[in-house]
Amino acid sequence: MEEGSWSRGQAWALYGFTLSFLHTGRQEFLDTAKRVAHYFIANILEDPIPPCDFRGPEQPEYKDTTAGLCAACGLLELAEAVPKCERKLYRNAALCILKATEDRYCDWSETEDSIVQYGTEAYHFGEKNIPIIYADYFLIEALLKLKGNSILFW
Repeated sequence: MEEGSWSRGQAWALYGFTLSFLHTGRQEFLDTAKRVAHYFIANILEDPIPPCDFRGPEQPEYKDTTAGLCAACGLLELAEAVPKCERKLYRNAALCILKATEDRYCDWSETEDSIVQYGTEAYHFGEKNIPIIYADYFLIEALLKLKGNSILFW
């Protein structure tokens, strides 16, 4: 059986290792965060909204906006943690994810319980293409980061 690569797990690793670096200053955490970020970015070059599994079958395709938004938050923090010459890569990837999510998967109407649509629990089980509440959380967190809010939420 082929191994999967759950995109939300990758996003949590990206953000988690970035936060670990910010809290400890340990270079190995920053290096790992950058490696995970590069892997994540490489897997969203064709479409900034990640599939729920980077190694999942092409069909049926299940998107996971939650993974993308979590990664965007991690990328924005990572952009502030690296030398200035490296920041653009991470910030631009985050902006690309945020713009695509807002354009294609946000519903701002009062009739929806959630702003962000198209989260997926996992490729082979759970619900698909549903709102997941923490996608809204990561969206708001990312927007606050872009507005210059310097509070570290985690």
